[in-house]
Amino acid sequence: MSDKIVLYGPIVGKRKTYKRSGKTKTKFSIEVSSTPLLHDFDETRLGKPVAESIRDALSEQIKTTSRNYSVSDATIDRRLRHLKSPNTRTYQKLYMAPRTKAGKVRKGSVDSVPSEQNLTRWGYFSGRLADGLAVRQSVSNKTFYVNVPRNRFDSSTFPHLARFLRALADRIPALRDPSQLIHTPGVRSAIDNSVRAMIGAAEGRAAGKLKALRAQRNALLRSILRAGASAF
Repeated sequence: MSDKIVLYGPIVGKRKTYKRSGKTKTKFSIEVSSTPLLHDFDETRLGKPVAESIRDALSEQIKTTSRNYSVSDATIDRRLRHLKSPNTRTYQKLYMAPRTKAGKVRKGSVDSVPSEQNLTRWGYFSGRLADGLAVRQSVSNKTFYVNVPRNRFDSSTFPHLARFLRALADRIPALRDPSQLIHTPGVRSAIDNSVRAMIGAAEGRAAGKLKALRAQRNALLRSILRAGASAF
């Protein structure tokens, strides 16, 4: 079985086995890539600010979509049960971030508290998904990913997960068509700033090389002059 499973378009699950415990877990990420975007988030080309602007755009689109769609009566009933039973294991797993043995929130996770005000909002009961998206850099290939919070897409506590993922990919504009991100003001600004920084860095490197070459040339000329003077 492949360690990378594409579920529905840009939502990707990666299986990871931990050496100490031997447990295998799946981490979900939202990969944003398309030919029109022309970028792969390589640190030397764009950098973290662009990935963060994409995360912010995704978060805002999820919040906007949540106001335009309502959940079913069955989902409302289930949410009401969660509100009344905050001490249950299901509640803790759904809304509370995993802890280390020392009691600290694990990296890449976030606590969230469901609100009765969001009872009917689709995909936004506790805000865990929209507010918990995080940017992570792959050290091996310097690619940036927008990660979904831990346990947010856990099939053991999320009824009809597959249906929700299909709806998410269909309803969120940036997931349905990643190329439209280029028209998002925040993303455009981040790319523009990144490109300017790259040009500036390239010019700086070129100027440094030119300065070094001139210094080498001058040193060579001086040595030639000294050699010529010593010949007389």
